[in-house]
Amino acid sequence: MDDLLPNVPVWLALLLLNVGAFALFGLDKRQAVQGGARIEERRLILLAIIGGSLGAKLGQIVFRHKSVKPGFRHILTGILVAHAALALYLAQ
Repeated sequence: MDDLLPNVPVWLALLLLNVGAFALFGLDKRQAVQGGARIEERRLILLAIIGGSLGAKLGQIVFRHKSVKPGFRHILTGILVAHAALALYLAQ
Protein backbone atom coordinates (compact mmCIF):
# COMPACT_ATOMS: atom_id res chain seq x y z
CA MET A 1 0.00 0.00 0.00
CA ASP A 2 2.86 2.38 0.76
CA ASP A 3 4.06 1.97 -2.82
CA LEU A 4 0.84 3.59 -4.05
CA LEU A 5 1.04 6.67 -1.82
CA PRO A 6 3.76 8.51 -3.77
CA ASN A 7 1.65 8.02 -6.90
CA VAL A 8 -1.53 9.65 -5.56
CA PRO A 9 -1.28 12.63 -7.96
CA VAL A 10 -0.92 10.24 -10.89
CA TRP A 11 -3.91 8.13 -9.79
CA LEU A 12 -5.98 11.25 -9.19
CA ALA A 13 -5.11 12.63 -12.63
CA LEU A 14 -6.04 9.31 -14.26
CA LEU A 15 -9.31 9.19 -12.34
CA LEU A 16 -10.20 12.72 -13.44
CA LEU A 17 -9.25 11.97 -17.06
CA ASN A 18 -11.43 8.87 -17.12
CA VAL A 19 -14.42 10.52 -15.45
CA GLY A 20 -14.05 13.41 -17.88
CA ALA A 21 -13.85 11.10 -20.90
CA PHE A 22 -16.94 9.21 -19.76
CA ALA A 23 -18.84 12.46 -19.24
CA LEU A 24 -17.80 13.84 -22.64
CA PHE A 25 -19.05 10.73 -24.39
CA GLY A 26 -22.38 11.19 -22.62
CA LEU A 27 -22.48 14.88 -23.53
CA ASP A 28 -21.60 14.21 -27.17
CA LYS A 29 -24.28 11.51 -27.40
CA ARG A 30 -26.86 13.93 -26.02
CA GLN A 31 -25.75 16.60 -28.49
CA ALA A 32 -25.98 14.06 -31.32
CA VAL A 33 -29.55 13.17 -30.37
CA GLN A 34 -30.61 16.80 -29.89
CA GLY A 35 -28.77 18.11 -32.96
CA GLY A 36 -26.45 20.36 -30.95
CA ALA A 37 -22.76 21.21 -31.26
CA ARG A 38 -20.63 18.06 -31.30
CA ILE A 39 -17.24 17.18 -29.85
CA GLU A 40 -14.71 16.31 -32.55
CA GLU A 41 -13.70 12.65 -32.73
CA ARG A 42 -10.03 13.56 -32.60
CA ARG A 43 -10.60 15.31 -29.25
CA LEU A 44 -12.33 12.24 -27.85
CA ILE A 45 -9.48 10.06 -29.09
CA LEU A 46 -6.87 12.46 -27.70
CA LEU A 47 -8.53 12.30 -24.29
CA ALA A 48 -8.35 8.50 -24.46
CA ILE A 49 -4.68 8.58 -25.51
CA ILE A 50 -3.58 10.83 -22.65
CA GLY A 51 -5.04 8.46 -20.08
CA GLY A 52 -8.83 8.41 -20.32
CA SER A 53 -9.14 5.21 -22.35
CA LEU A 54 -11.17 3.24 -19.80
CA GLY A 55 -13.64 6.09 -19.27
CA ALA A 56 -13.89 6.61 -23.03
CA LYS A 57 -14.56 2.94 -23.73
CA LEU A 58 -17.10 2.72 -20.90
CA GLY A 59 -18.78 5.88 -22.20
CA GLN A 60 -18.94 4.37 -25.66
CA ILE A 61 -20.58 1.23 -24.28
CA VAL A 62 -22.93 2.83 -21.73
CA PHE A 63 -24.17 5.60 -24.02
CA ARG A 64 -23.98 3.39 -27.16
CA HIS A 65 -22.11 6.22 -28.78
CA LYS A 66 -20.01 5.84 -31.92
CA SER A 67 -20.25 2.08 -31.42
CA VAL A 68 -21.32 1.41 -35.03
CA LYS A 69 -18.21 3.08 -36.42
CA PRO A 70 -15.73 0.20 -36.60
CA GLY A 71 -12.70 2.45 -37.04
CA PHE A 72 -13.47 4.54 -33.99
CA ARG A 73 -14.41 1.46 -31.94
CA HIS A 74 -11.15 -0.31 -32.86
CA ILE A 75 -9.03 2.76 -32.12
CA LEU A 76 -10.51 3.08 -28.62
CA THR A 77 -10.08 -0.62 -27.97
CA GLY A 78 -6.47 -0.48 -29.14
CA ILE A 79 -5.69 2.47 -26.89
CA LEU A 80 -7.29 0.71 -23.92
CA VAL A 81 -5.32 -2.49 -24.58
CA ALA A 82 -2.08 -0.51 -24.89
CA HIS A 83 -2.79 1.28 -21.60
CA ALA A 84 -3.59 -2.02 -19.87
CA ALA A 85 -0.37 -3.56 -21.17
CA LEU A 86 1.62 -0.54 -20.00
CA ALA A 87 -0.01 -0.70 -16.56
CA LEU A 88 0.83 -4.40 -16.24
CA TYR A 89 4.41 -3.76 -17.33
CA LEU A 90 4.83 -0.92 -14.83
CA ALA A 91 3.29 -2.98 -12.02
CA GLN A 92 6.12 -5.55 -12.24
